[in-house]
Amino acid sequence: MNSAADGERSVVEETARFAACGVNGVPGVMHALGARGTLCGTAARYITVYLMLFEPAYLASCRRCRRLVEEAVGEG
Repeated sequence: MNSAADGERSVVEETARFAACGVNGVPGVMHALGARGTLCGTAARYITVYLMLFEPAYLASCRRCRRLVEEAVGEG
């Protein structure tokens, strides 16, 4: 039997989602967007935000952003 608590737990256990962004002048590398720029530390004034989610499995994703996203999700 499913309860409201089970539903709330499944929502919390879903994968964390971060917007994808790129650093201006560095084409081809996808970063995860944080509160003030990329998760790996690039300031917001140097980035372009994309209308898509950061995909850690993407071959050209930033390794540091990938690790931080995986830690946030609890996979790392």
